[in-house]
Amino acid sequence: MNNQTMRTRFESVLQYFEIPMEDKLDLIDIFYWTRNTLHNGARVDRSGDRSYDGFTYVFEIGKPLKHVHWRYLTYFVSEIIEIFEQILSAKKYIEVFEKKHNPQ
Repeated sequence: MNNQTMRTRFESVLQYFEIPMEDKLDLIDIFYWTRNTLHNGARVDRSGDRSYDGFTYVFEIGKPLKHVHWRYLTYFVSEIIEIFEQILSAKKYIEVFEKKHNPQ
């Protein structure tokens, strides 16, 4: 299996579809790190701060996450859906989709 980080993989996808990265890489880190923390029994296994949309999210080993609640989850899911929408409407995606589904 490839040793790329989730951030590197996500960056490659955004570059391929020519989508501006802005702060999307921090968004994916926050979402991915939070997901992993919840899957690890709510134990933070990495330290670092990430900022998105004017807020800083703090990950400290051994400390609980302060941003895990339904408002957070629904907000970040909606932000990630927006990125998927950008991918699905990207020119490269449309060209590949049409080529695959409308062979000539």
